[in-house]
Order: sequence, then structure tokens, then C-alpha cells
Amino acid sequence: VGSRRVAPARTPCAPDSRLFLPRCMGTNKRKSTIALAGWDPGAKDEEVEVECDALTGGHYKVSCRATERAWIGVRGRPGVVSGAYCFEVKVTEGLLRVGWASVTAALSLGTDDEGFGYGGTGKKSHLCKFADYGLPFEAGDVVTCCLDRGKREVSFGVNGQLLGRAFAIPKNWDGVALFPALCAREAFKATGYFGCPEHPKVPHGCGFWPLGGAYDSDVIESDAGPPVAQSIQPLEESLERKQDRTQRFTKLARVDQDLTRLSTYKPDETSDVNASGPLVGRSRALERGYLRDAAKLCDPAHIRPVPVLREALPHVLQAKRPWAWEAEMLRAIRQDLTVQHSDSDFVEEVCEISALRALANSDWPTFSACAPSVRKRPRANEFAWLLLLGCRPLARSRGLQQLAAADSDTASFVRAALADVAAGRFTRALRRKPPNEAAAQAFATAVEPLAIARILAAATKAFPQIRAETLRSLGVLEIPAGFADIQASTATTATLHGRELHAKALQLLEAARRPAASARDDHGAEFLR
Repeated sequence: VGSRRVAPARTPCAPDSRLFLPRCMGTNKRKSTIALAGWDPGAKDEEVEVECDALTGGHYKVSCRATERAWIGVRGRPGVVSGAYCFEVKVTEGLLRVGWASVTAALSLGTDDEGFGYGGTGKKSHLCKFADYGLPFEAGDVVTCCLDRGKREVSFGVNGQLLGRAFAIPKNWDGVALFPALCAREAFKATGYFGCPEHPKVPHGCGFWPLGGAYDSDVIESDAGPPVAQSIQPLEESLERKQDRTQRFTKLARVDQDLTRLSTYKPDETSDVNASGPLVGRSRALERGYLRDAAKLCDPAHIRPVPVLREALPHVLQAKRPWAWEAEMLRAIRQDLTVQHSDSDFVEEVCEISALRALANSDWPTFSACAPSVRKRPRANEFAWLLLLGCRPLARSRGLQQLAAADSDTASFVRAALADVAAGRFTRALRRKPPNEAAAQAFATAVEPLAIARILAAATKAFPQIRAETLRSLGVLEIPAGFADIQASTATTATLHGRELHAKALQLLEAARRPAASARDDHGAEFLR
């Protein structure tokens, strides 16, 4: 208006675009005097190696070959003081935690009150407190880290699926710069994408501007740190949960495995290891747990070659052991294939089998981790639709737009079920008949608990008492344990005391909202001796 200057519009990138076009085009061009966005070689632990790109002078690739410390980290540049920006990290190797931190924060992200992290186990971390948040991620996944200083929010995404707000930033942090941050457990490799014109890969499908294209007024190169008074509420953790985690991690080395069961294939152990090529394993063990030691992952004596893995796969499936043990063995097979850069067709076959076995055992986290890797096999399209059943609303909407038209029974069923859930027609959703076994298992794992929890929460809030027979007519065929108070000898007269059980119904609803956020790292203690 008049002589007033209007800032260029911040147009989000198209969902299917990986090129940062707006910064290089017409009126949207941004001129910046801030140093090129990337990792900061001056803000890292000594074991971390930051690679300088010879063409651009930027620092995008970080790694660590070996370290005696559990967690090591690095910070990036510049720091964000205003606006809404994001960057991405592609995991090549290792267990990572990514996010945002102040210039004085600990490099082990999320262990103090100045950093906000999201780890590969699917948990968010702040003040060394960990809470379930979103999807687990591992090697090959791309994590998006978003920061909105206007809304005072930190959020994350995995492979284009945004997971919603993770942290709320207090008002007294306004003007305090937050920098990109990354830390990893032991050895790791990762690449950061900041949206710089010379390094143009940027987040797809989110409404945040890449950090490499930030306005000078929105970012700075250094900062004095956050204010002394902190108003962020720490994440609460019960004593029982701490003890459970302690016991779980002290027993991880005792995997129930029989290393005497050997494959008939005999690798050539006299050949030299090719340092310039991919690793080729020499182990013959048909049973072996998931390796959590970075040194063993580099040792051919602990890695099984593809012929052994082809023999190990049917051995695991025919063992008739509990799912926790089977899931651990399948995960170890996928790990061996990954470190050897093996044939993609066999990798997809293993991922497809793992996904189907996970559905059969109601293990949604494992299914959501394996199904995206199935791209060429006949079930690829079916898995893509079934994954939407466990997505958050925003990621679900984007997935529906990206997938092809509903040209199969599974696609039609998923669309109808999601429409019922979005409209609050939970009884109608529960009465729908899945077209096949896989769809029935996915629906029972991802949608049915949510629909039942919604019905129970509404019923216990509206009525002081409600008959079990009424709930069955609404689609709740089996009342969850702890909800039925039998007042007579017949099931038809069983009742629920609404006022007493409403809080429990809300807890059930909270647990059912995110099936993919539950722990999947070690499948509990069932496979332990």
C-alpha cells in the first residue's frame, strides 16, 4: 500500500517436489548475507567428522567411525529467532536424535533444558525425559525438523509424514536463537538438507521455509543462550517406568539364540576383505539377534551373507516361536541385508514377509517400519493404503492425495473406514467388513481400538450407567478388561459405571490414538532368557 514494501510470499513446496525452486525464481528470490546453512564444524564433539563440500563450501555430511562415549553430537547454523523454518536429516547409519537447541545447550541433544530432540525410537526428549511422540526411524529414513517461532512450536516428520507439535516453546524464549542439532549413539552417518540453492534438496509437503532460504532478519550466527528462568514443564516419568527401562537394557545381551545352528552354505573365509566395496559377511548362524554393537556391524565374522540369510528366513518362519523372538530374528536379517547393500528384490521380500507377520501379531510399529520398503512387489499398493489407517490426520490427508484412485477393494475399504472415523461414525466403521485378511488385521490393530475407545469415552461421559448390551449394539463386541462391573450372573445385564470409568476410558483413548508410537525397539523381554 503506497510506498510500503511487502515481503515476498512464502509459498510451500509442492508435495512431490524435492527442488527448492522459489529461492531461485523471480520475485521470490531471497538475498542473504548469513553464512551458508549447514553443520557447524566449530560446534561438535571431537569424535564427530564434518565433511566440507568441495563445490559449495557447505557442511552437510556428518559421521563418526568409532567412539567410547554413548552419545556424541553436533550443532548447525544459523540460529532461528523468528519465522517458521525447517531442515531435514537423512539417516545413513546409526541411532540418531535430531532437533533444535540453543548455542549453550549440551551437544547430547535433549539431555538438558536448552534442547528439544526427537529420536530414532519414536520418543521426544527434553530435560533428559523421554515420552512417546511419533514414528520410529532408522537407516534410509528422512526426518524433517520444523520450528515455528510465531506459534512457539517445535514439530517433526518422518518420510514426509508430519507428526504434529512435539514441544511448546515458552514466551520468554522469544528472541533466543535455536540452532539445528543432531546427536547419535556411538558410530553414525547422516546428511543434512537445509534448502540452500547449491544443495537444493528440501522438505516436501510441509508449509515451512527451508532454513537455507531464511531472511537475514529471522536468523543469527550466534546467541547468548536462553533466559535463566524456564517455564517449560518437564516430562513426568514414573518410578516403575524407570525401573522397567533399566531392567530391559541390562538384559539386551541375553537374546535367546542358538548359534550352533549353521547354514549349509560355506563362505570363502580365505578371501581378503574389499575395503573399497560393500561388506560381505562370513557368519553361518541361522539364528542371531539384532546387533547393537557398532564394531560388530563392521566385522564380517558377525554378518551373514545373502545365501545364509535365504536359508535363515524359512528357518525363522518355521520355528513356531513367540512373535517377540521371531520379530527379533527378522529384524536381524533386515540388518544384515542393509549393511551389505544387498539385492533390493530380496530386501523387499523380507520386508513384505516381516510386514505380514507383524500384522498377524498386531504389531503395528513393525508393520509401519517394514511396509514403506515394499515398492515393487504385488502388495506394495495394498501396504500403502493400509499404512494410512495408523497415520495422523495431516499425514493421512497428504497420503490420500498422493495415492492413486481407489481402484482396489483394499483402497475402497480404507477410504470408507477413514471417512467414517473422520466424521465420528465409529459404530459404522466397526461394522465394515474388510476385503481380506491383511486389511482385517490392520483395521483391528490401528482403527478398532480407537473406535471402541471413542464410543466408551462418549458413553461413560453421557450416562451414569450403561448396559453392556447397549455397547454391543454400538459395535463394542468385547468390553476391554477393567471396564465391566458384573452386577448379575448374565452377560446381558452387565453394566458400566460411567462416572467411575470415564477417566479410564480417556486413558484407553489416548493409548489408541497413535498405534505407531508404541515402543518397537526390542519387543519387550519375551525373547530374553
